[in-house]
Amino acid sequence: MPVVTIALFQDIHTLPDDALLALPWSDATRARLAQISHVPRQRQLMLGRLLLLHIARTVASPALQLADLIEREEASPCFAGWPTLAMSISHTASWLGVAVAHAAGLQLGLDLEQARPRKVLALARHACDEADLAWVASADAASQSERFYRLWTLREAAYKGGLRQHVYGAPAMHEYVTNPQPSHHGGLLPDQLYWAVSCNTAVDVRFVRPELAL
Repeated sequence: MPVVTIALFQDIHTLPDDALLALPWSDATRARLAQISHVPRQRQLMLGRLLLLHIARTVASPALQLADLIEREEASPCFAGWPTLAMSISHTASWLGVAVAHAAGLQLGLDLEQARPRKVLALARHACDEADLAWVASADAASQSERFYRLWTLREAAYKGGLRQHVYGAPAMHEYVTNPQPSHHGGLLPDQLYWAVSCNTAVDVRFVRPELAL
């Protein structure tokens, strides 16, 4: 069974922006950075790719370089010459996460969401289908937020993994929460950090908390 490594990193701004920009990025990544005028968004992009490289080196090959990164439209980047590396990037508030697995044909999506006070029923009416909305609404006020975030992260992870059939339609997404499947994992971490991984096959999941250095 493929193992998905999820790496979490909290950005406390110990890595300077100038030093990040000076790293040997691929031409594709530099072009992507040039399209972003918002400095915090640039920083998120660079840190996500640096974290991705760190984990890909442990999972696949220590020879991988930032210059090997290929940028893709509406998908996480990939590494040239490594079609069997599946990966996904997510960020929320000060947190970054990447999911990496070395398995041929694996579709993989990761989503992180740090919970905060929100009008979850209003959001659920906008984002959920009838069955999932009813599941959120049937909970008490304290549980509605948890149910919403569990659904939201699973839906986002499925979308990122190209598993569009899981975003709407049968079975309802909340069934993956109430009856966990080996291809869809999720939960709640400290700091009110919800996470979900969605794949096209059964996977095991392991977490790591690496330190990033330039």
